[in-house]
Amino acid sequence: MTRKISDGMKKYYLSILNPFRNSRWTHTRVGIQIGEKRVKIVVLKKVHKKWETEKAIKKSLPEGLVQSGKITDPHQLGFIIKELFVQNGIKKKSVSVFVEELPFFIRHIQLPAMSGKETKRAIRFRAHTEIPVEPEDLFYRYYPLHSRQIEQQKQEFVMVAVYRSLITPVMKAIHEAGLIIFSFGLEPESLYLGLRQHDVLSQEHHPVLIARSDTKHLLLSIFSDGKIMYSRYRPLTMDPADLEQEIEQTLLSWNGKHTENRIGEVILIGDQVDWDEVKNRIRDFTPLPVKTFAAPFTACTGVALKERDEINLYGDDHSILSWQNGMKGFTIAALIFVIAGGDLIYHYRSYSALQTEVNQLEYNIEQQRTALELTEQNNQLLEFKKLLERRVSDIRKQDAIPVTVMDIVSSHRPQDVSLSHLEYTFDEIKLSGNSPTQQEVLHYLRGLQQDQRLLLVQLKHSGSGISGTQFSIYMKRKREDVSK
Repeated sequence: MTRKISDGMKKYYLSILNPFRNSRWTHTRVGIQIGEKRVKIVVLKKVHKKWETEKAIKKSLPEGLVQSGKITDPHQLGFIIKELFVQNGIKKKSVSVFVEELPFFIRHIQLPAMSGKETKRAIRFRAHTEIPVEPEDLFYRYYPLHSRQIEQQKQEFVMVAVYRSLITPVMKAIHEAGLIIFSFGLEPESLYLGLRQHDVLSQEHHPVLIARSDTKHLLLSIFSDGKIMYSRYRPLTMDPADLEQEIEQTLLSWNGKHTENRIGEVILIGDQVDWDEVKNRIRDFTPLPVKTFAAPFTACTGVALKERDEINLYGDDHSILSWQNGMKGFTIAALIFVIAGGDLIYHYRSYSALQTEVNQLEYNIEQQRTALELTEQNNQLLEFKKLLERRVSDIRKQDAIPVTVMDIVSSHRPQDVSLSHLEYTFDEIKLSGNSPTQQEVLHYLRGLQQDQRLLLVQLKHSGSGISGTQFSIYMKRKREDVSK
């Protein structure tokens, strides 16, 4: 006997599954492209089994926030991304991301047939020997080029490695925005997936060379059967002859080593270069089909479509979301298992939301602390400024500016008289010195006595010796407030 489930119970079951509606496997995907000049966000929605662009957003970034693939201030970038999500009403929290011009190593490795654990250890060893960086300083990923056959004695892998110091700031920025990372990809792979989404790639199974020119570096990548085989960044030049030469050298180098797997087409991406002239030059030395494509959100669309099991430099824990994906297609009877795990799901979601709020709160507290410190420093500087202004005012009132004192004692000094000590206050000046003869001292004394700025001038001491005449003079200055 089949029991009919009421509409109320159906709503209850759906309410339990509601937290998963924002998961990676629903009909919405979000890609974030971080560049030196701007950040781009693409929201894709699946309509009738086809992905369509729902939103395409871009915003300029402050100069220096991203430099050569490195994020200098994750907090500021995270705030900008969060602001874009809020302003454009993007509810999705799980995102895929890549950074333009992110430096990475790519190596081809051949290994004898071995188990999965042995393969992992062997590739780690090869990473240590072939890349001049400690493995602990790298995020490295690898994948087989071909599905392994039982009779095969060798396996071929592609290994990709990125500096850990470049990945960590991206993770911080995305987490500061209150988001979780589904997949962290590479720019060449994102471009390839975007071209595939726009049906630019040929349906034939042959390697494709992709050249991209939208940043200050020319990106050259080769893909075979959807897998990255070669990639490098070169300084971008606007000279079509230089660009054609770079592409020609890449083609000749690949085809010379892979005679049975030669490049079948060339795709030129971007609107920063006059690709039409470059295309004509390429056709002069090769009959290969050459296509141009200028969609500005190609790579951002590609990273949004990226699957988690492809080259993934980093991904947050999605274990419960993966479990939910496995639940797809079950009948309502399977919802009983969901209800049993509802409490676990609720706490997991609560913890994730709470952790996001805590991160945001810590960021706000840090911002407020910085603002308070700046305010305190500003107040201290204002107090110091007032103190200096009072001191300057007092000195001017007393007319005891050092420049004025030096003018008094120097204007009457004979050339042969030297001063060894000078002491002054608001009212008095005392000086000592040496002179070759007593006559020079008396001449100096008379000059000071005739100065209208002095009220009293007295010779306190004068004595002759082997080195000449030593003397000391006492002076009392006139003050306007005394006369009053």
